[in-house]
Amino acid sequence: MFPDFTRLTPRKQNELAVVRQAMEMQAARLVAIAQPEKDFTRLTPRKQNELAVVRQAMEMQAARLVAIAQPEKQLDSLRARALKIVDYQSVDKPSLASYSDWQFHVKLVAASGCRLLNDRYEGITALAMVAAMNLDQNWYESDVSHLQVVGALDSGDPEVAAATVQQHLGAEPMFFGTKR
Repeated sequence: MFPDFTRLTPRKQNELAVVRQAMEMQAARLVAIAQPEKDFTRLTPRKQNELAVVRQAMEMQAARLVAIAQPEKQLDSLRARALKIVDYQSVDKPSLASYSDWQFHVKLVAASGCRLLNDRYEGITALAMVAAMNLDQNWYESDVSHLQVVGALDSGDPEVAAATVQQHLGAEPMFFGTKR
C-alpha cells in the first residue's frame, strides 16, 4: 500500500508517516463500520461518507501539526478567515460564508506544513465539500465554530486541536443519512 521508505528522502518519509498515521488512526476507529470503496465517480451516500471520513482524518492530523508548530502567520490568516465567516453569516450571505468556510479548511491543511498531506487533501477537498453539503443541509453550521478551532490550534495541544476539528466537522460518520 505504501512505497518502500528507503527510497524516499527523509522529509518525504516524515510526511508520508504523518499521513499514514492519520489514515490508520481513523481506519482503526471505523474498520468495523464500513468497507472502503475505491471509485468516487458517483457520490452515493456511502461514498459521500467515505470522503467525509478521509477529510476528517486529514484535517485532524493537520490540526495536530499546526498546534505543535504554532505558525504565527498561518494562525493569523486562519483567525481572519474565521472572522470573515462570522461576518458573512451575520449579514446572511451564505455563498460567501461557504466559500470562506472552504478557504478556512484548505488553509488549515496548508498551515500544517506537510506538503504530502496538502497535496492529498487538495485532491479530495472539492468532492469532500460537496459530500458534506449533501450529507447535511446545514453543513456550514456547526456546534463548534471556526474561531473555536483557531483557539484550539492556539492552545498548542495537538489532541485538543484534533478533537475540536473532529467536533467541528462532525464526530460520527454518516451512513445513508443516519448516524450508525
